Amino acid sequence: FYQAALASGAPVIHVRDGTYAEDLTIDRTVTLRSRPPTAIFEIEANPVLAGSVTFQTPASSAEATLEGFHVMGGISIQAEMVPGMVINLTQNRIDGGIAQTTVTSCFIRIRGNTIFGDVLLNGYDVDFTNNTISRGGLTMNYEGYSRVAANFVVDSPAAAIDVNANDGGAVIARNTVERPSTGIVLRDAAGGNVEQNLVR
Repeated sequence: FYQAALASGAPVIHVRDGTYAEDLTIDRTVTLRSRPPTAIFEIEANPVLAGSVTFQTPASSAEATLEGFHVMGGISIQAEMVPGMVINLTQNRIDGGIAQTTVTSCFIRIRGNTIFGDVLLNGYDVDFTNNTISRGGLTMNYEGYSRVAANFVVDSPAAAIDVNANDGGAVIARNTVERPSTGIVLRDAAGGNVEQNLVR
């Protein structure tokens, strides 16, 4: 149903509470947002996507937003080499981690999510802030400027935060890491800044 809504070209799609057994592919400018309660007696709950979400290369620059969902199948970022594309993931629960396998020119904003599993990002400019990662870690390879701040990472089986800045600027600040195999790793950074992190 919501893949058909995406195909309609609507710029904003509000999704009601419920479980949707779909795999979504997003390749254009669109905002997918959970619909808030309309009455005081309604319970606010995230719509559940029982499948996965894939961001693919659009025909031109685009901004795609996914906000307020429970994604059971994980998120894949496959959008490549489209200058100015922005991907926003905000206040979602993501059960299958996030994977981006190719270095791209995307701007990636991942804020306020709860993520189970590993996060692999290969973007141009990445803002990864105020997220919780459980039973996984964050691995980032990127060109440009990126920020990893105010995240909570728990029970990572490998490095909790592993950043390869490729001579770009990196800020890794105010993160809390608990029970990791390895804490925080910063590689190949020109002017990287690591401060006020807690590893325990």
